[in-house]
Amino acid sequence: MRRSRQRGLRFKLAIGISLTLIILLGVIFVFVSQFIRNQLWQREVQTAENLNAMAEAMIVDAMMEGNKSTINNSLNTLGRSIGGRIDSISIYDDQSTLTSFATGFPGGRVVPRDRVEITPADPGCLECHQEPAQSRPAYTTINIDGVDLIRNVIPLYNDSRCQTCHGTGQKVLGDSIVDIRLDQYESASTTITIGLGSSFVGAIVLVGIVMNNLIGGIVINPLDDLVKVTETIFEGDLNKEATIRSKDEVGRLGEAFNRMTSQLRETLRDLEQRVRDRTKELEVRSTQLQAAADVGRAASTILDIEKLINDVVELIKERFDYYYVGLFEIGEAREWAYLRAGSGEEGRAMLARGHRIRIGEGMVGWCIANAKSRIASQEDMNNLRLATPELPETRSEAVIPLQARGQVIGAISIQDVNPDAFDQSNLSTLQTLADLVSVAIDNARLYTESQETLALSQRIYGELTSQAWEEQSKKFHGVRTSDQGTFTISDSAPEVGGTDTIHPEGKTKLAIPIKIRDNVIGELVTYKQEDTEEWSPEELSMVETIVDEIGIALEG
Repeated sequence: MRRSRQRGLRFKLAIGISLTLIILLGVIFVFVSQFIRNQLWQREVQTAENLNAMAEAMIVDAMMEGNKSTINNSLNTLGRSIGGRIDSISIYDDQSTLTSFATGFPGGRVVPRDRVEITPADPGCLECHQEPAQSRPAYTTINIDGVDLIRNVIPLYNDSRCQTCHGTGQKVLGDSIVDIRLDQYESASTTITIGLGSSFVGAIVLVGIVMNNLIGGIVINPLDDLVKVTETIFEGDLNKEATIRSKDEVGRLGEAFNRMTSQLRETLRDLEQRVRDRTKELEVRSTQLQAAADVGRAASTILDIEKLINDVVELIKERFDYYYVGLFEIGEAREWAYLRAGSGEEGRAMLARGHRIRIGEGMVGWCIANAKSRIASQEDMNNLRLATPELPETRSEAVIPLQARGQVIGAISIQDVNPDAFDQSNLSTLQTLADLVSVAIDNARLYTESQETLALSQRIYGELTSQAWEEQSKKFHGVRTSDQGTFTISDSAPEVGGTDTIHPEGKTKLAIPIKIRDNVIGELVTYKQEDTEEWSPEELSMVETIVDEIGIALEG
């Protein structure tokens, strides 16, 4: 059983077809051979009847001529004309006495008279003679000396031609019996049986071969191809398809398999596309987060508020690849939102004409008034947005409010040429970015205010310091030093060698201002002989260091 299960489908079909053919053709062979044998037998019976009818006619003719002696000659003539098929011809009278007998025809055998002569008491005749003449069988089969014979018996009726001599008292005047050998019939039956058997065996083999090839071409080969295609697909080649050769069940199976393979390809392509889309979304998300980080980093490092907002809009447009980015700031009266920075030529044009939006109107005004973000797709453009002639290609827009310390300070308008460029995913990223920008703007504003406050305090301090040194300079003009000593400039110093020590000649002058908090309060002047080397960088650095120390000391 296990071995038969391991056989191929072709082998199983061949065995099944062969067994079916053997049974079917066997039944046909039996039926056909029996039919042919019956036909041959009927032919033999008909031949016997015809020969016996001819013998009867000859006998009647001889009797009508009144020449009984010619009966044997007529029988011999009949037998010789037929050949060796007739074994013997016998004529019996109404007393069942053998009156005429002929045998030994050409090609036949000689049968002794005593082997042929019978009486009504014989077992072979008793059964028939017990029946009326009309009901007796026309033929029977016998065996004489090992030879099978068909015996045909025809009653010699007393018809009107015979009644002249025999009167009307008898119905049957005797019997004509013809024995025909069955060897030709048996030989023909055997030959036909062998021929039919050989033909049927050949037919079985031929039909088996034809059916094998036919089934192989119609069923097995397509199934083999389908198996190979299945193995190929199992190995990963989903583009392989089964070849459809017909529209029958096998063809429909191949079509169903191809549809299944096509659906599998579509499913895998859909999965791959979904993976690619998801990967692309993650890449876009990652890019957006990186861009947000870059914008946040830039916003956290720029303290100049004008540079901050301009750099922010340009960075958002560049890193997110949007059509336009604009930053609005609420005016002091909190009635209008003014465009403070816009990307590209469009933004500069709108800044030049002082673009502003009333709070509560349009998307920007609505978002500022409600402190909520809002998205407008292409279908919502006409209802939500206020027309901006500088931005004709806008197909979608997102507006995110800027909030600092719980208060809305402005909004960022981001526009794109694609109809559905914004969704909740990138809106959350933009909201985070807007929060970073809001904090950066607030920090820059605080820094600017603190710097202004510091500058004011420094200016006030400097003015106080300048006033103090101005008052001090009224009392003290400075000092000078030379070989004669150190003197105040307001004092009269002795002259040395008649040379003006204040403005000496023949010397190189070096003057460096003395500063306290960027305020010049004096000057250090020194001289060097002209015939000496020029002031070197080391000397200049040393003098500048001394001047700085003097300034620090004087401030203290």
